[in-house]
Amino acid sequence: MRKDYAAIPLSSGLASLRDLAPKNIDHILHYFYESNDPALDLVIDRDRLPQPEKMRRFFLNGIRNSSDHQPDYYLRYVFRNDLPGIVKLTDFG
Repeated sequence: MRKDYAAIPLSSGLASLRDLAPKNIDHILHYFYESNDPALDLVIDRDRLPQPEKMRRFFLNGIRNSSDHQPDYYLRYVFRNDLPGIVKLTDFG
């Protein structure tokens, strides 16, 4: 299975789009549950988030696998080897 889908060299570093991996999930959970990013508070109500372990299973189920019948999965944005974001892709076909 392919891991890197696109890589774009920028003057400030390399930006790429990759498959979400299990090792990325702790970083994502930390952001949702423990970060002090005021921008996040503008778009989600943290009090309404599921328990962290349920959210972990949600992301684990969204890791791309070899099934032709996986309706959706997550990719991650990577900039200078950091994980600034994720995107959910859905196959409506």
